[in-house]
Amino acid sequence: MSALSFGEYLKQLRKAKGFKTARMFARKVGISNATISRIESGEIGTSPQMIRKLSESLGVTHPAS
Repeated sequence: MSALSFGEYLKQLRKAKGFKTARMFARKVGISNATISRIESGEIGTSPQMIRKLSESLGVTHPAS
C-alpha cells in the first residue's frame, strides 16, 4: 500500500470532518473552491501558512504548532 499524498490526505480528512464538498470547506477556510481542488489533486503545493490555515479550519493540530 502506498502512502497518501498531502492532497489525498487532506481530502480524506476534509470528508471525515463533515465537509462533503471542496466548496463547503473552501468557504470555511476563506479561499476559493478551485484552490482546494487543486491542492487535493496535487496540482499545486501549499505554503506552511496555508497548511496552518487548513489545519485550523479542520480542527487538527499543525505539526509546527
